[in-house]
Amino acid sequence: MIDFHTHVYPDKLAARLMHDLADTHYWGHFSDGTLRGLLHSMQMAGIDCCVTHPVVTRPDQFDSINHFAKIQQEIPGLIPFGGIHPDCDDIPGKLRFLKRQGFPGIKIHPDWQNLCLDEPRAVDLIREALELDLIVMIHTGFDGAFKDSDRCTPRRSLRLLEQLPDSGHETRKLILAHSGGHLEHEDVKKYLLGANVFFDVSLSQMYISDEEFMKLVHGHGADKLLFATDSPYASQISSVEAIKKRPLSPEEYALITEGNARRLLRLNSVRLSRKVSASPCR
Repeated sequence: MIDFHTHVYPDKLAARLMHDLADTHYWGHFSDGTLRGLLHSMQMAGIDCCVTHPVVTRPDQFDSINHFAKIQQEIPGLIPFGGIHPDCDDIPGKLRFLKRQGFPGIKIHPDWQNLCLDEPRAVDLIREALELDLIVMIHTGFDGAFKDSDRCTPRRSLRLLEQLPDSGHETRKLILAHSGGHLEHEDVKKYLLGANVFFDVSLSQMYISDEEFMKLVHGHGADKLLFATDSPYASQISSVEAIKKRPLSPEEYALITEGNARRLLRLNSVRLSRKVSASPCR
């Protein structure tokens, strides 16, 4: 089982972030936010591999955040993405740097980066990344720290897609997190269902019924959905239990929990992590 959406932080920052962010603005936290905490959570939930996503909230964080992400490449069971801010200088050069460093993709969070998904800064950045064959993961929908934001609504996502190249036969290496828009299910169905883009089901699947979840599976396509949790902001154990209880066929379950992720990441095998080790970063 591959969890396509998780977050980790250096030990010296994790406790403060879990208090200031998870407990204050979100729904609490379900691990301590550290590398060790994620590895332990994976073990308890029966998850074999996690993709980790950094969020660069200021351009000057680019080096330090990607240094921490680079370390994670050496940890069995973890596949880190790189981070970039839309106001970084030399976006093309920085994307090429991330590609050379071995990151399979980048993470964008419009709210934390003050970025509307359909504005030129976003479109240009995402187009550049896709042209380099980098996967692009985007937070979409509601974020508890930005309750009145409309930066990444399903309608804006649609306008973004309309400005990007579309081969017409291969799903873009673009992931709209939280099922295309957290807590915006009706607009997702209206604007995005069936679009040539991946959804991860992190967090959002915990808020919809079996009927609504299966509408997502059959309307968007099981081959374009990725199991994900948003750990530590959601419980990996509960998320695994929830996906196992959905009325999925064996083929749909295999695609969503592993097959699509393997294809997208071009994995022949996944480095399994069944032993919890101390975090190398302090």
